Amino acid sequence: MQFKEEATTVLAGASFQLHKWHSNVPLADTSSNEEEEQTYAKTVAGNPKTTEIKILGIPWDLLNDCMTISFEPCFNIASPITKRKMVAPINSIFDVLGWSSPVMIIVMLLFSNVCLLKLHWD
Repeated sequence: MQFKEEATTVLAGASFQLHKWHSNVPLADTSSNEEEEQTYAKTVAGNPKTTEIKILGIPWDLLNDCMTISFEPCFNIASPITKRKMVAPINSIFDVLGWSSPVMIIVMLLFSNVCLLKLHWD
């Protein structure tokens, strides 16, 4: 709570509004101005309360304090496998923090070996 208040104060001094604050610890202060804006689209579509949000494009489960990266697109490649079909799922993994690096290094090495064969893209 102290960090949140300090960060809000510092950013407010520079005319920045800190909003969409998330934490895996339930905050005692849940004032109405901290609530997410309820728009017409959210009202119509429904906005179920979920414990999962996205931080930098990575799903974060607040309840379990767990971030996940899905490699599923890499496994659903139709045959025959071409260089173009290899690159698409590799580039679909968005991981700003680099947590998937141990897996992605192996994938990139495999793709590098395929490129060394000087095959056509299709």
